[in-house]
Amino acid sequence: MLVKEDSPMAVSSVSRRAFLSGLVTVAVGSVLAACAPAAAPTPTPAPAKPAEAPKPAQEAKPAQPAPTPTPAAKEAAPAPKAGVVLRLLETPSATVQAINDDFTKKTGIRIESEVIPQGVDPTAKLIASFNAGGTDYDVVRVDVIDLALYAVSGWIEDVSARITKDLIEDMLPFARQAVNYKGKWYGLPKDSEWKTWVYNEKMLKDVGINKPPETCEEYVMAAKAVQEKGLVKYAQTWAWTQGENIACDYPMLVASLGGKYISENDELLINKDAGVEVLRMMVDWLNTTKIANPASLTAKNIDARNAQAAGDAAFGFHWGTPIAVLNDPTKSKVVNQCKMGLVPHKAGVASWTVSGPECWSISKGSRHKDEAWEYLLFRQGREGAKRHFIGEGTVFGWRSLFDDPEIQNFAKQRQIDFEIARRQAENVVNRPMVPWYHEYSAALQLELHNALTQKKSVQQALDDVVSAYNKIKGKAEKRY
Repeated sequence: MLVKEDSPMAVSSVSRRAFLSGLVTVAVGSVLAACAPAAAPTPTPAPAKPAEAPKPAQEAKPAQPAPTPTPAAKEAAPAPKAGVVLRLLETPSATVQAINDDFTKKTGIRIESEVIPQGVDPTAKLIASFNAGGTDYDVVRVDVIDLALYAVSGWIEDVSARITKDLIEDMLPFARQAVNYKGKWYGLPKDSEWKTWVYNEKMLKDVGINKPPETCEEYVMAAKAVQEKGLVKYAQTWAWTQGENIACDYPMLVASLGGKYISENDELLINKDAGVEVLRMMVDWLNTTKIANPASLTAKNIDARNAQAAGDAAFGFHWGTPIAVLNDPTKSKVVNQCKMGLVPHKAGVASWTVSGPECWSISKGSRHKDEAWEYLLFRQGREGAKRHFIGEGTVFGWRSLFDDPEIQNFAKQRQIDFEIARRQAENVVNRPMVPWYHEYSAALQLELHNALTQKKSVQQALDDVVSAYNKIKGKAEKRY
């Protein structure tokens, strides 16, 4: 799948948020203390060092003298850890299944995936497992906005002693944030994608604009120009339904105006300076200049992309690699008209976008932590991430892969502007990483909508967000 159809949290966000909000009285410590210690799976030679990828079988020392030559031993000798099973809660794609099969051939460790029915959010099942000791699954998928909660609750393993300096330095900044909380490391990056700014080059040239807008002022001017010429009724459809996506776009816009969203002490700062300026700008786009489609208030990510694909919008802000869809004649009326660009920003400020990265972590209750780390290195390290990108377009979190010839060739075939992608990847903001994120996000979404629909003034709406956040934070800090 080349393009993420919806935001990282838009699917089942209400039920997920409600479930997570109720996890306030769980006595995690006593449960985890009862977990059985890790047991050696078989009387085989010692496992590979945890911080290194497993060595190929032909390099391993044979358990017994073998009469066959070394090359034949690769096929004949049993895998070093046959009998160990790692359990995951996941519906594996064809690419992931191939990676799992190769890992089993190399190590003997079998991967057992519990399939998730389509449209079902696995969060409740995963957290139930954590509360029961965390032994059901060895490796778990963690969204960036859940990492803080999982870490302070003691549900996932601190891998700081395993992760190498080389890995840390090669991670893109925003992908690094998705696996680190309060100075501790909790896994390796997965699905390190961000939202991509897309403009219709043909429409801009039709109104005499020969380059994409760089500043917010240039964006408004270009939007008005394509509307006044009748090329579109509204220059852009944003995905601003009252859901998680508007909670993604807002911090991106705050960063693009040079603002600070939250302090190092988790103090929310959005009711001042750039936070206020951004929301006033959003209100203006909808109600005054009217360059934003009113349907933005109910649109999801796929609706916003479809509007651009139908030729009804000159600009778009989409997850993943949307150019592939916009250039697909079976899905788009604007084939070969759209290009990737940097998100418009305040003059003198860098262009920022927002990410929805995830990571794979080791469950605190896993009885096979060494083998689980070995699997993470194989699956989510550079080579595994490369296979994901080429196999299904999943965006990687490793800086060095931008220079990989095979990846560059794949990107060229899919019409992904790697130079723009590389530049944008250096300035990506994440949503606040706090254990009470879900409760806060619900309050933010509500008040942003109150301002956009002009039920409240911008300042009052943001003051109310901060007030709600402080109450949520105060209660949460007593729990963690």
